[in-house]
Amino acid sequence: MAPKLERIEIDHSPWVGVFSSVNDEIALLPANASSRICRIYEEVLDVETKKTTICSTSIVGSLTVMNSKGIVAPIFTSSDEKKILGSLGLNVGYIRGGPNAAGNIVLATDDRGLVPSTITDEAKEMIQDVMDVELLVVSIPNMEVLGSAGVISSEGLIISPKVMDSELETIEDFLRLKVELGTVNGGSEYIGAGTVVNSKGAVIGKATTGMEMGRLEEVLFSRDD
Repeated sequence: MAPKLERIEIDHSPWVGVFSSVNDEIALLPANASSRICRIYEEVLDVETKKTTICSTSIVGSLTVMNSKGIVAPIFTSSDEKKILGSLGLNVGYIRGGPNAAGNIVLATDDRGLVPSTITDEAKEMIQDVMDVELLVVSIPNMEVLGSAGVISSEGLIISPKVMDSELETIEDFLRLKVELGTVNGGSEYIGAGTVVNSKGAVIGKATTGMEMGRLEEVLFSRDD
């Protein structure tokens, strides 16, 4: 079945990746997400939607990252929010030191992922255990928010044009995926901030152009059906 791609805004913002986090079964959305937004996620991504705050904010996607095995969030997540994360049926982990906005610093599939050099060794080990992935530490100048600079699927990765060719080769060799440069929301390099994706489709910021959508579809859903 062909993947579905849908352009939307959340809270009048095209940065859907800032406000939501998804895997193949669940979409985690802000507590104030409308029924219309929930319905779009359910229809496009074929998921169950769950609403919450994280650290008492609506930037759920910036603060969490998840795959089919686990979800990671900052240690400052409240006890009530932790109960919601604990109800998802996933392993749950919390970043204690260093950069802790998990969605901003982790790009991962169910097998492999990338984290910036600013992450602590403790956080890296915890993420590997919780999400059951192997992680590569990458050092890309001016790109500490690695999770916001790219979007990854089991088929490919699209990442900021700031990444150099030599870095692309290292990333591609490690991930064993197609890796390409791209933009979203009409030219923004913060692709992960403007996109969420699972194996069944993608929800993309409303300002994304048709050419950008075509690029996303080509790289993230490159399998032959």
